[in-house]
Amino acid sequence: MAVGLRQGKGGGPKTEEGKRRASLNAMKHGFNAEAPHALEALDFEPGVEFRPILRKARGYFRPANPMEEELVHLIARCWWKRARIEQLEDRSIERNPYKLLPVNTGSSLLKYTRQVDLQLHRALRALQSLRKCKGT
Repeated sequence: MAVGLRQGKGGGPKTEEGKRRASLNAMKHGFNAEAPHALEALDFEPGVEFRPILRKARGYFRPANPMEEELVHLIARCWWKRARIEQLEDRSIERNPYKLLPVNTGSSLLKYTRQVDLQLHRALRALQSLRKCKGT
């Protein structure tokens, strides 16, 4: 046994649920999270669900083939991410309306917003370009 390691005492969670929760301990906002349960654990208010946004995007863009469907799905994900970022900002303002976001949080949100905006505009341009090529 390695020096300094105790066996059987402490050492973190033992159950799968405990391990799942502990895996989120250092997370601040989860926008870069790879695990799907990460964003679910953030306690967002109702109203920012992905499926209704995807339905609206499909209804608006009416994808005609699998490639368009992929692009519309990406566009919906971008809209969903933007809604979650805005919700986080709104909650922060509501909690403390007279205080600005901490510098690291504010700059992180701006960075993620820019990344999502770039991804959104690229997907929109790709969809437009694909439709021009097909003549639809």
